[in-house]
Amino acid sequence: MSNLLRIIRYGWLGFWRNVWVSVATVGIMVLALSVVSGLLVVGNIADTFVKELQGKVDVSVYFSEAADESKIFQLQSSLEARPDVRDVEYISRDDALALFKERHKDSELLLASLAELNSNPFQGSLNIKAQKASQFEAIVSFIEGSGSAAIIDKINFKENEKVIQKLQSITSSIENIGLFFTIALSLVAVLITFNTIRLVIYTYRDEISVMKLVGASDWFIRGPFIFTGFIYGALSALVTYLAFFFVIWLISEKAGAVFPGTDIFAYWAGNFVGLLGLLLVFGVGLGVFSSFVAIGRYLKV
Repeated sequence: MSNLLRIIRYGWLGFWRNVWVSVATVGIMVLALSVVSGLLVVGNIADTFVKELQGKVDVSVYFSEAADESKIFQLQSSLEARPDVRDVEYISRDDALALFKERHKDSELLLASLAELNSNPFQGSLNIKAQKASQFEAIVSFIEGSGSAAIIDKINFKENEKVIQKLQSITSSIENIGLFFTIALSLVAVLITFNTIRLVIYTYRDEISVMKLVGASDWFIRGPFIFTGFIYGALSALVTYLAFFFVIWLISEKAGAVFPGTDIFAYWAGNFVGLLGLLLVFGVGLGVFSSFVAIGRYLKV
């Protein structure tokens, strides 16, 4: 216990002894953690954008005029139970007619032509949205094998297939590019932080050598530096979260105008515990690990 208190005490003193060096180190770590935070925000925007794209694509199942609605509802229920189905909307023949009239209420000629038919030319349909565009094929296969062929007139999957394939290509590219930048920029952040802390410890090299020569153990020397690294990481995480909170508050409305459907402020504020926890884990882990590795070089006396 006394050894732990000594580590905390000297680690804290080490932080304040060269306060400007500590401030500079925290500042650089804030920049490194800002890369991580920026990736989280961009990831949220990209995820929302992909969902918006996927929400615009659906597959419709059209039913024959004589189709029994109870069987349509059974098919709808079985589709809604599938984990790869996001939403299933049933539009009856009467609903389809009403929607058409509403959509073309300003076209008197079209409405007059429709009235002359003296019948409803529209079919009932199920409009299906998938969780991911790549899942439509499996959903259509399920419908075709569900025993509902007698009531189905057609499925417009083939007509939409090119659009769905294009959407798959776009979403896959966004995910791959996002993964590449996440890995690349995270490595840059780690390298910047590691080299910064290594330079800080370099200023203590003579003191470390003297302590080794008088018989101090490796952990006696290393402990305070590791705790200082802990302080660097924790403080950097807190500053980064608060700085991003303010910046996101300023730009959230403009970002929402550029990327409809996104609310990055709600995302950042609503995930307070998870995001701050992630930054703390990343920051503290980076500070402690960098201190642990960097000081090792000077313990080999």
